Amino acid sequence: MEKWSFKKIKSDLEKKEVRFEHITHQPLKTMVDVVNALDVEEEKMAKTVVLNVYGDLVAVLLPGAKRLNYTVIARVLGVNRNDIKFATPKDLASAGLSIGSISPFSDVFKDMLIDEILLTQDYMYCGSGDEDKTLKISPSNFLEVISPIIIS
Repeated sequence: MEKWSFKKIKSDLEKKEVRFEHITHQPLKTMVDVVNALDVEEEKMAKTVVLNVYGDLVAVLLPGAKRLNYTVIARVLGVNRNDIKFATPKDLASAGLSIGSISPFSDVFKDMLIDEILLTQDYMYCGSGDEDKTLKISPSNFLEVISPIIIS
């Protein structure tokens, strides 16, 4: 499986003529690291949480400090709460993903859910496919290429 790198994601977004910026920084793994390095408000950070639901990968984009609400996710996906698991490093690797570099623009997700709060920001910051780059994109430009399920 080809790795979902910044180079690939950048190329895909440019082919679709989507406007975005990227910020280069030291390699970062955690949300706290990203917020501190970029000096960005945590609610503008779109962390991508990857779940395994019946063997399929599901991405959930949340503001940095927000926690998963399994009840909401289960209801939206029409599954039992107990059938939702965090994707393991092995699950991620088999899809060409790795912790610290997951981007919502990777096309390996069966479903993508996004917290409505992120769509109210002027910009949101999300993973780029590389640990040393972060994408800055407006919600309207994000929605040009991704059709997520909006959750609250």
